[in-house]
Amino acid sequence: MTARELIAELKGVKKSGAGWVARCPAHDDKHASLSIGESSDGKLLLKCHALCDFEQILAAIPRTNSGGRQIIATYDYRDEQGALLYQTVRFQPKDFRQRRPSHNGDYEWNLNGTRRVLYRLQEIKAANPLRTILIVEGEKDADNLASLGLITTTCSGGAAKWRDEYNESFRGRKVVILPDNDEPGRKHAQQVAESLLSVASSVKVIELPGLPERGDVSDWLSQGNGVKELRAIAEAAVQFEPKAVETTGVGLSIVRMVDVEPEEVGWLWRPYIPLGKLALLEGDPGIGKSWITAALACAVSLGRGLPGMQSFNQGNVLMLSAEDGLADTLRPRLDAVGADVSRVFALNEPLTFDELGLLRLEAAIIEHAPILLTVDPLFAFTGGKMDIHRANECRTVTARLAAISERHGCSIVAVRHLGKSRGLGHALNAGIGSIDLVAAARSVLLCTHTTL
Repeated sequence: MTARELIAELKGVKKSGAGWVARCPAHDDKHASLSIGESSDGKLLLKCHALCDFEQILAAIPRTNSGGRQIIATYDYRDEQGALLYQTVRFQPKDFRQRRPSHNGDYEWNLNGTRRVLYRLQEIKAANPLRTILIVEGEKDADNLASLGLITTTCSGGAAKWRDEYNESFRGRKVVILPDNDEPGRKHAQQVAESLLSVASSVKVIELPGLPERGDVSDWLSQGNGVKELRAIAEAAVQFEPKAVETTGVGLSIVRMVDVEPEEVGWLWRPYIPLGKLALLEGDPGIGKSWITAALACAVSLGRGLPGMQSFNQGNVLMLSAEDGLADTLRPRLDAVGADVSRVFALNEPLTFDELGLLRLEAAIIEHAPILLTVDPLFAFTGGKMDIHRANECRTVTARLAAISERHGCSIVAVRHLGKSRGLGHALNAGIGSIDLVAAARSVLLCTHTTL
């Protein structure tokens, strides 16, 4: 995309020097904070002064008609009750973008804070559990197979975008995976199959005969094949067996970075609280840390954007509070800040972040699908046997919390008190416990007060 093509899609465009300024589409911009230009070799240059990054800006551009681009298909991703969560939008020339319903009846061209689900999830849940589920790489392929009476699904984003939270829908089910005829498609099928082995009753990966390079099941159907041929191939196929892990001489699993799909960091509150990451909120007792977690819960439950951020779909919050009573403290705080308490869930029993406790926590996250999990304070849940000053013992908890956060795309904000020494003047050492806690977190926030 050139700079001139881009400005045709934007609002509030004005000439500025050798380039332009416009309202940034990636946030609720009222002040034309996006600068647009081109380098000497014709590359597009973008700078948002509200800190939106390059890919986020491009992803937020609807691109409906300008430059010959037109929307030719939309694919709805709905939850178990049929509510629309988001869409994959296909353009011509071929391009894909994702969008979610906005509170004003329009769409936001990002999935920030949106629960990710399988395509055609309702059909999977309603299907006879004895029927085979077909997994393909694109929504068009899934729709074409569904039109033939088959149970089929895919995930948004294409190859390499499978999430572990999708797996539960396949528990005890027979699965057949139909990869596209290219290397990314085969790697995607391998990833999905390995992910489903522990839950599905049967997993098969089928490479359809006669497919052209980069062809898919829709191409195969257009060649005159149908359900009868597909069932025969599936019945003759052998069960999937995971490939041996490629290792070095010392047994390490090695991956080439060219095979790692780059992903954009999503934000619950840019640039303070990332989605799918662990953050720490630190401060002295009584200074207001718990009020901040209540305010965060309020914003998420109402879909109200945090300072500097656009509003988003209402989401659930899970709160773990060891120092405050639910009835006499936590609920009144939530009421005071105006939270939608129907979307706020709280732990109502003791919990320790040992192996079993973290498994139970993850099960609760799967059940309630929170966008935000607050832990107040962190060390109330680590158990008396853990030495909070030993890095290796802290890492067993923080690494697991960070992994849970990433798997389910929720922000985890853990509260920590400051130590008496204040880290001897070093901010990163100011909190109690090992410095490894800071190393494991993506963001560390300090709660304090000032006197005017």
